[in-house]
Amino acid sequence: MFTKVQIYEREECCFDDIRKSKKPEILINTEQITSLGPITDWGFCEGHEDYPYRVLNMTDGKNYLCVAESANELEMELLKQKEK
Repeated sequence: MFTKVQIYEREECCFDDIRKSKKPEILINTEQITSLGPITDWGFCEGHEDYPYRVLNMTDGKNYLCVAESANELEMELLKQKEK
C-alpha cells in the first residue's frame, strides 16, 4: 500500500533548514518501512521544541524526519493493516 507522509526537508539536517522547511508530502510504500521511531524534537535547541518529528526508516536505507502528526497517522494506518 502506498500513502503520503509529510516530512521535514533536509540535506545536512541543520535546525535552521528544518525550521524553513516547507514540509512537503512524499509518497511511500508502507511495505518498505523498517521502523518508525518515537516522537522527539529539537529540545537541544532551546526554544525550538515546536518541531516534533519521528524518524521513518526504509528498507533501501533512506530515512526521513517525518512531521509527528503525519507519522502518527501513518502508525495508525499500519496498525489497521495489521489487524486485517
